[in-house]
Amino acid sequence: CKVVILPYTIATYLMWHGDWTYRHSIKSEPYSDDEKIYLISRQLGTSSEALKANIPAEELEEMIERECWVRANLDRFQEEQMMRKHPGAYKRYKRWVKKTQ
Repeated sequence: CKVVILPYTIATYLMWHGDWTYRHSIKSEPYSDDEKIYLISRQLGTSSEALKANIPAEELEEMIERECWVRANLDRFQEEQMMRKHPGAYKRYKRWVKKTQ
């Protein structure tokens, strides 16, 4: 059964990837909110559905505003979140980073 579905799956992926490349690389269209969430979820190594389910809407909106699909922005955002939620652990982490350099 999977062998029968494989050509369809490959064709669907190629059409999606071609559309994505055309719209964002060639035409330079801005990303929609769903596409931004998809890119953020790829940076975090999770699915879009899991990201939407596990992160509050306000935090997700903040991630979109701060362009967290760019790795440097995501790292900065995560560091600030850790600083807010666990200030003691963050200080220990920064001391450890300074010590190892």
